[in-house]
Amino acid sequence: MSSERTHYEAQLDIDYAIELHARHIKLYRHLRWLFSLVFLVSGSVVFAGALAELGPLAKWTGAAIALCAILDHLTSPAEKAAQHHELKRRWCELRAESGKLKLAEIDRRISALRGEDVHIISALQTPSYNANLRRHGHEAHARRLSAWEWLVDAVA
Repeated sequence: MSSERTHYEAQLDIDYAIELHARHIKLYRHLRWLFSLVFLVSGSVVFAGALAELGPLAKWTGAAIALCAILDHLTSPAEKAAQHHELKRRWCELRAESGKLKLAEIDRRISALRGEDVHIISALQTPSYNANLRRHGHEAHARRLSAWEWLVDAVA
């Protein structure tokens, strides 16, 4: 026995996507802030270490700068935050229009938005799912977070 998808379920899907992209935006902004902080502090320490002839400290700080530069380059947090911000905006537009649209049109637009090429961090999916359920009064269906999901969500 199968049941048909409802307009309400489609709106839940839209709200989930909005929540998921919002959490990605926050995470990438926090990463960008962290990398900037490390670059500033480490650069100051290296400069001070070079002046004060603190060789070992300058070496370790230089290694930290190099590691953060690599992570910053690999993750591109500013670029990814912008991508997620644009997708969140488009999902919000769909949410605003969804009351006037037929279910088939909503599902067609959802499929198009899901087809966008953007990196989704799997550890943010369950926290986003739970937040969406809680917002709509379905807390009993929330899933337990793994330690990794909890940590990533806490950073975001």
